[in-house]
Amino acid sequence: MRDCKSDCIEYPFYEYDHQVFPIKREQALPNKLDIKSFSRIDYQWSKDQNHVYSYNKLQENIEVQSFLIFAHGYYQDKNSVFFGNEMLETIDSSSVELLDNGWAKDHHTLIFEGVIIEGSDPNSYIQLGGPYSQDKNQVYYWHKHYDAITLIEAADSNSFESFEGGFSKDKRQSIPGNKRANITAV
Repeated sequence: MRDCKSDCIEYPFYEYDHQVFPIKREQALPNKLDIKSFSRIDYQWSKDQNHVYSYNKLQENIEVQSFLIFAHGYYQDKNSVFFGNEMLETIDSSSVELLDNGWAKDHHTLIFEGVIIEGSDPNSYIQLGGPYSQDKNQVYYWHKHYDAITLIEAADSNSFESFEGGFSKDKRQSIPGNKRANITAV
């Protein structure tokens, strides 16, 4: 057995008996793997000339030559956009753009961590100070510790402002940073 920390494919994998194994996983990568062209992209992803692999699992729906990894769990090829292990079937791979904190958009859809935000307007979406963001229709609050967003239903998107310390206001109300009245999980 050769240890890939020094002289074989690429750490954290090792080669044994013409198979490639992830060091932290006991199961071999699929037999379809081409050892000569195999390379590690990052901790999770690897590829050979024919396929893309996530940890030790062959990813059947990914075109290897156009495969790109974004941040926050998003990746794509020339045909599709993915989040986690799911293909985002309605997202246009030619216009997708990664934003901050798990947000992404294409020319017709706003997405947070793979979830399509219904009623959103990606063309007017902006990130405000602190945990707030908005589009022309809605205001969103990002829960950093939970990595989740909520829709602030009572907020007026046209007059909404955010301030230091998580405070915000619109033309009807002021919302302290630790109070979230009228919010709905997205």
